[in-house]
Amino acid sequence: MLLAPRILIVEDEADVRTFFATALHDYGFAVTAAAKGRHALSLLRDSEFELIILDMSLPDMDGLELIRRVRCEFPFLKVAAVSGFMGGALQREAVSSGAHLTLRKPTPPMKLRNAVYRVLDGPIVFRPVAAQNPHDILAEMRRSAGH
Repeated sequence: MLLAPRILIVEDEADVRTFFATALHDYGFAVTAAAKGRHALSLLRDSEFELIILDMSLPDMDGLELIRRVRCEFPFLKVAAVSGFMGGALQREAVSSGAHLTLRKPTPPMKLRNAVYRVLDGPIVFRPVAAQNPHDILAEMRRSAGH
């Protein structure tokens, strides 16, 4: 079995959420999407992801709060923050709260892909995984990543 890196996209604007999900899926990533921060946290508790890409302005939760909660509950998860107003103070706050990467919307597909590669430490790698249990799969991924 080959396992593509799993990405959770958290974006309240349906068009942007669909754009990100489609672009990343077309580049070979396994993508799940949520429109709200609380739904994203629920998905994170139920499934394993390598990266969360989150909008800084969500209807139910501030992006900075979501970054802090993600970093606290899921310390191995990489975090990318996106906003149409990314820069300056917001960018500094996102990084100081735990974001590994910040992006300004709109983001062209290739720039999005390259940013994801960078935050995941290189090009997409499909790893063979012998175990079928999700916890065994995560353990194997962490071992192969050196964690």
